[in-house]
Amino acid sequence: MKKMRAVVAFLVIAGTPLACAAFDLQRAERLFAQHCAVCHGADRGGYIGPALNRDETKLSRGEVAEVVLSGRPPTLMPQHPSWRGALSAKDRDLLAELVTTQPKSMPSWGIDDVRKSLQVLVADEATLPSAPRYKIDRIDDLMAVMSRGRRAAGKEAKVLFFDGRTHRKVGEVPTVFGPHLMDFHPTDERWAYVRDDAGWVHKVDLYSMRTVRKVRAGLNGTSLAVSRDGRYRPPARTCRTRW
Repeated sequence: MKKMRAVVAFLVIAGTPLACAAFDLQRAERLFAQHCAVCHGADRGGYIGPALNRDETKLSRGEVAEVVLSGRPPTLMPQHPSWRGALSAKDRDLLAELVTTQPKSMPSWGIDDVRKSLQVLVADEATLPSAPRYKIDRIDDLMAVMSRGRRAAGKEAKVLFFDGRTHRKVGEVPTVFGPHLMDFHPTDERWAYVRDDAGWVHKVDLYSMRTVRKVRAGLNGTSLAVSRDGRYRPPARTCRTRW
């Protein structure tokens, strides 16, 4: 009997680290940041979508995995049929385990992180064209459409620009992550600012249809505002940024 108990105890102890090692927390968090954080919050505490953590989620792992794949119409959580190829069953299970077993996180993104994230894509803005490179009577007629694609990331994530009078497409600007909204500069017609899912703010030259620089103002978020003098771009839930 003692020998049997010893064998059982050994199996329990030996099996514990294997169970822990089976859950790749870092990968699960990366997947959440890439696919879920923009709606459910980088801390998994909820944003425009509900909180997704062990203390607030009432769904089982299986139910979470099914919602990830099939969505929950008619809510903002859409169906993701394309995820059958983008997310493996293992990754869906990782997300489900993250949501149902891990507490709300405490991510950090301060002003130093913002400054370090700045990417200057056009070093000398004086080299940019002095007028639009496409045909349009009045640039005030320019209309922007946020193209998020099927996965809100990759080549399909971009801002499409049209002549509002003729409905003719005049250009597009890729954003890598799904764009949420755009605001025009209030005093200089050539500039616009785009906020994407991952918290990046893109400074866009409307004459050449290209991003000249971008900065990650936060870990996620969907809002953006430009001060009346055009000097500040304060994205929601982040610090203000001056360019």
